[in-house]
Amino acid sequence: MTSKIFFIVVFAFATYSFDSYAEIVPPNRHTKTYFSNPNRGNLSELEFNNTVAYFGNYFTGVARIHNSRLILEKYWSNPLVNLSAEHFDTIWFIHVFGGYARLPNLNVDALLLSLCHELAHHVAGFPYKSVWSTAEGQADYFSTHACLEELWKKDTEVNKNFVNLVDPYSKARCIRSYTDAGKQNLCFRKAVSALNLAQIFAKLQGTPEVNPSFTSFIPVKATIYEHVDAQCRFETFMRGALCPKLYNWRIIPGKVPGGIVPVPTQPKGSNELWAEKESAQSICIQANPAEQMGARPNCWYLDRLSRKF
Repeated sequence: MTSKIFFIVVFAFATYSFDSYAEIVPPNRHTKTYFSNPNRGNLSELEFNNTVAYFGNYFTGVARIHNSRLILEKYWSNPLVNLSAEHFDTIWFIHVFGGYARLPNLNVDALLLSLCHELAHHVAGFPYKSVWSTAEGQADYFSTHACLEELWKKDTEVNKNFVNLVDPYSKARCIRSYTDAGKQNLCFRKAVSALNLAQIFAKLQGTPEVNPSFTSFIPVKATIYEHVDAQCRFETFMRGALCPKLYNWRIIPGKVPGGIVPVPTQPKGSNELWAEKESAQSICIQANPAEQMGARPNCWYLDRLSRKF
């Protein structure tokens, strides 16, 4: 890290405090576990470094679209079991820690899904958990709907391998959402990665294993902006995977531009109804019967849009 960037980080930390920080794993007894074996888990240090570098190179253009800079920092020797995003005006950070990479059963695809979640905090928009960061549920949804879609849509031969790896219930859902075989295979791959990561979250939090066939949640009375349980997170991943609507990477939904009057110190996210409508232009919504299978689930999200929208 250059001295200039270091100064920006230190200054921004003092200025933005907790609003500048978002993690993929909620607090639990394992988030600061120290592994005695540096090679524990499925990923090697080389795979870890190459995956993070690949992801950063792939999405650097997204930050440029929004006049920002994306910086991925990897810490293989750091035993922290987490990933995090930090946002300092036009600098977007994603921090990747070795403790998370050495989790049992975490593979390259699950790490890419995790990185997508952190990128989402910067670019996925409405609903917001802070002045800049998308809500945790929206970060999960964006991860499969937009980010993995972009990363894997051309991996047609690789995606074919997941037709026999996906669980039967998720497989059936993918087939109902897509008629094209290539898009079905991509959905299968997303589902496999989603279930793998959700099961890891369940184990970290000490909750029951995720059941891919469970979809009957008690609807929330208000949107939950922080982390929810692993079962709901899996359903959110799946809803993103089942949504065929193309995401518009040039718009951060609900982001108030810096040129408005009065001029804010930086563009801020809005949770007003207009922001929800703007978000609906890029994602599936309950109000459209053809999109309901891919709409954000009511285990964390309260949909305020009427059927007439």
